[in-house]
Amino acid sequence: MTRAGKPRPTLLALWLLLAVACKPSGDGVIALEGATLLDGSGGEPVKDALILVKGGHIQAVARVNEVEVPRGAQVVNLIGKTIVPGLIDAHAHVERWAGERYLAWGVTTVRDLGASSTDSSIALK
Repeated sequence: MTRAGKPRPTLLALWLLLAVACKPSGDGVIALEGATLLDGSGGEPVKDALILVKGGHIQAVARVNEVEVPRGAQVVNLIGKTIVPGLIDAHAHVERWAGERYLAWGVTTVRDLGASSTDSSIALK
């Protein structure tokens, strides 16, 4: 500041530049690192996998250090864990209480063969 109490333009510009430069650039990216990935294609498991997720959508799948993790991304260490695609149960009898259990078991898609109408199954969505 000058003696008159007015900020110097150079200091103000420097302060603004620093404020912009310090902003994290991860933009909501989640990096899942180090797990073994079974991608469902029948290929060999991918050891030390890296999966980048942004806005709920997978942006990249590679091995750790093959793709750069954006600065500021939330990094989840999954060493010793295994990642598989969501499983499908093609013959189920769905009850209202079962949804959370299916998800806990890795089942993301269920075909209810015991429902008397499709209305009850659609209501559970």
